[in-house]
Amino acid sequence: MIGLEEREDNILYELLVHAEWPLEQEVIGGGVISLGGNFFYRTITQTPANIWALASSLWAYVRSSPAVPPDLAKLVGGGSGWQLGVGAQGAVVVIVQASSLEIRAKKDDFASVVGKNINLYADPFPSWRRVAWSADCSMVGVAYSSGAVEIFNTLGTSIFTIYPPRFREGVTQLDTSNAIAALLFCDIRTQKIKWASELILIDYKGNLRSYFVSPTEGYQESHVFSFSKLYPSGITAAAKHGNLIMVAGSCNYMNDTNLKSSGLGHGITIWRMINDYPFYKHVPTIDEEEYFPPSVELMTRLLGWQQLPHHDCIFHLSVSPSGRQLAALHMSGSLSIWELPSLRKKKFWLLSGQPDHDAVNPATNEYIPGQKQRLLQYAGPLRNHPADLSWWSDVAVILARYSGAVTVSSVNSLRNLLGESPEFLEGVPQISESYDRGFLGLEVESRVNTKRILTGEGPDEEEEYLDSDDEEELSFVQRSHRLAKSALYWVTDAERFRPPSKRPKIVQRTFRLLCLKSTTPEELFARKIENEEYGEALALARSYNLDCDQVYQQQWRRTSVTVASIQDYLAKVHKRSWVLDECIKRVPENIDAARELLLYGLRGTDLEAIIAIGEGEDKGEFIYCDSDLIYDDGLDIDPTEYEVRVQEREAKELKRRHELLTQIDFKNLNSEQKKVIRARQKLLMYLDRLATYEVLLGGAHIAPEHYDATFFDKFRSQSAVSAAVEFARGYDWRGVDAMFTYHGNETLPHQLAILSNFPATMGPFEYRSLLPECEGSEVFCWEQEQLRDDDWCEEPECREAVKEDTEDPAEFLYKENPELRKFQGLNVTAETISLWYQERAREIEKFSHFVDAALDLLKLGRERNVENLEELHDTLDTLEVLVYEAGLYSMTLDTFTSLDDSQKIVQLMSTSTPETYIQNIRRWLIPFLTRCDKWKPGSAKKLLHDYIVTTAKDDLGLPLKILQHSRPDQQAPIISSPEEMMTIALECVYTCEKENQLMRAFAIFECLPVRESG
Repeated sequence: MIGLEEREDNILYELLVHAEWPLEQEVIGGGVISLGGNFFYRTITQTPANIWALASSLWAYVRSSPAVPPDLAKLVGGGSGWQLGVGAQGAVVVIVQASSLEIRAKKDDFASVVGKNINLYADPFPSWRRVAWSADCSMVGVAYSSGAVEIFNTLGTSIFTIYPPRFREGVTQLDTSNAIAALLFCDIRTQKIKWASELILIDYKGNLRSYFVSPTEGYQESHVFSFSKLYPSGITAAAKHGNLIMVAGSCNYMNDTNLKSSGLGHGITIWRMINDYPFYKHVPTIDEEEYFPPSVELMTRLLGWQQLPHHDCIFHLSVSPSGRQLAALHMSGSLSIWELPSLRKKKFWLLSGQPDHDAVNPATNEYIPGQKQRLLQYAGPLRNHPADLSWWSDVAVILARYSGAVTVSSVNSLRNLLGESPEFLEGVPQISESYDRGFLGLEVESRVNTKRILTGEGPDEEEEYLDSDDEEELSFVQRSHRLAKSALYWVTDAERFRPPSKRPKIVQRTFRLLCLKSTTPEELFARKIENEEYGEALALARSYNLDCDQVYQQQWRRTSVTVASIQDYLAKVHKRSWVLDECIKRVPENIDAARELLLYGLRGTDLEAIIAIGEGEDKGEFIYCDSDLIYDDGLDIDPTEYEVRVQEREAKELKRRHELLTQIDFKNLNSEQKKVIRARQKLLMYLDRLATYEVLLGGAHIAPEHYDATFFDKFRSQSAVSAAVEFARGYDWRGVDAMFTYHGNETLPHQLAILSNFPATMGPFEYRSLLPECEGSEVFCWEQEQLRDDDWCEEPECREAVKEDTEDPAEFLYKENPELRKFQGLNVTAETISLWYQERAREIEKFSHFVDAALDLLKLGRERNVENLEELHDTLDTLEVLVYEAGLYSMTLDTFTSLDDSQKIVQLMSTSTPETYIQNIRRWLIPFLTRCDKWKPGSAKKLLHDYIVTTAKDDLGLPLKILQHSRPDQQAPIISSPEEMMTIALECVYTCEKENQLMRAFAIFECLPVRESG
């Protein structure tokens, strides 16, 4: 608990909106009132009724005093129509609306409704209602202006209703004579009985009724009591603390000036709750022990308020959390603080002496562009008066005024602890007691807009209206003129004298449940950042010496990366590790921003930063390093002179870097220096990848249009080898070309392995520009290009100092296919190149069965002077004929090579028909025999001989065809040697085992050449 001696420190707070209820629009004012006939007609028909009503009112006024003083009626009647009830230190809250109530819980910051009732009695005097929770929060009571009290459970279900004595249901309620001044739950006298709580109802007449209540057992009347002996005119306020009830009202002690320093002199008394009759005992204060009040005359008692002198009565009481102080609001607007239980006056402030009592709500002058709309503010005579009161702590009270101003004021000086000005809520706010470093408030925002109404005479004719604002600006003569017209219209009821009506207005009311909560600078700072209130967050950071970096970091996170955002937000962040992390990890959606972000990171990792870190002068801050050299654009300068200036500038830059490098000992770098150097190396790598990506997109002029941040994020995060392999597997030979050209140091040692990752179905002619080339035993090197000059952090000495043990980024290639390892390295030989071509051709044929693709690769290799490819080329040439011309689609290279040459001949001719036989021999067999003879000289003649003889065993028809096309008179005989013809003819005849081939045998002999005579 906060001690009374606590210093009056300002409260740092935040205003939170927990719930909002926009109501339907309401039309107020306006309209034309017809009085119904002329003056004489109204006099005859309406005067008797008017006289009777007036007489009834006068008699009721003379017969009995009103239930509440007129001043109190103005104060209570001017309040909001909704009520706020908070229970169990803010654990639950009930909002009593016009004809419904909602119950919300703290567990979700009152965001959802846990209980609701939409069948609430529509009270004609809603501001007179009262609401309170039981101690265990099992019940909530709502007291209506009629004096009836309805009890609800936590789900909003009505349990029972308690009616006042002589209550007549269904009778129209005309006043608030039975309204409840205090609705109190107490559990002191119910601890040993079955009832959950005791409900105490005190009306403004001073009558007290007590009931035992339970959510399951209903209610039972306990006792009644009256304060009328001390308060003959009734009470004006009551409050409870523990077993004490504090009551305020107008009493005879208030006439004694000697008691002005005592609570009794202001109408405050204390009553202790007891278990036996009369159930309440007056607790005397120090000034009351030997004091006897003056007698009250009988006439005064009869006439009540009409004859009593005007007293500044108290209309609101609130007990401090410790129970040692009592705060009171007076009808005059004064505020007093009293000691408990002595009721000695501690502090007293008149309305005019209260700081900020006349503060004006800034929203009063709020202007909404394009709309004739303004906030509707309370503008009555009570505008500056306090409307509600509770305690913030034992040293501060919460004051809410009819103007909407809310302050947390010190009880010693009434200084506003919230700052220089009050916090303004809309409408006449209600406030709860303080809990959990804050309090709840209920505000109502009313926005009014003028409404245009067209008459029925025509679509373009508008009825004449008088705005309220215009009426206030009328002169005396204009007012007199309007008054005269009104009088004539009242007498004659003639249309020409009818004054203009006031323009109807549309009022949009919105109720809000708010929480003003004390907070620490750190909590408020974090919430301001979360709510994107960056200006206030920066002001808070500067006031309380907090880290401004967090504001700029949040702005940076929630803003797309552009050149402007880098300068506006990222450049203002001081923490180096965070800035470098953002430069490395964040990928902008724009290629120019991506480049600028990487360059910004590089400027913070240059030599100056490394030196500062080594000397301990950096304090962990991002050190922006930039050359002091002046760069001119060369305009209006002779080209020769410009070249000289460029050379001088480069020389100065080299000298400067050399001097800085001499200050760094790369053998003794600390961990932070190594971390920054590694970040620089990564930034340079990303910058190189961005340049490569720009090339892939077609150049700087069209790259911005096709830039894809998602692709670039993946591309730059891969190793060069991984990227090249992915390009190859994705049929993108241009990507592989770029990786070889601009990242050759990483990719070219694995060139052949990367090329092996092109899909087998992809034609080699598509990536022919990537294939290796030889000239004899010399292998041509790939022509590389440098994207930029080497940086100081890429020097061998620096790389050695900061290198980390990492796995070879190309190792995955050789894990997937260990056979490729023999092709690894920069210095591959011509024999290795030849071997790769052969294995790659076999691989293409094996996985795709595209013999032509494998053959194309070998053709391209031979064009590039790669040796030892002819034999495989011939084999694939024959296989191509078998597959694509002979139609043996299932024939593979492995199967084909497993056959001997005779079997290959059989396969070649297996699909030939008698009609195509000779043609296929010329197209397929003879070229095959020629290739065989090239690798095995003399084998062609034997293979042809064996094939023809073997064929003749069952049928001489095919050998006959061959011999017929081998005769000397043929233009291109198949068998050119006569001796060979004769040998083959004889062997075919002798080999044939069929007896029905005699005629073909004779035909064969006819094909043989005839020996010349002589």
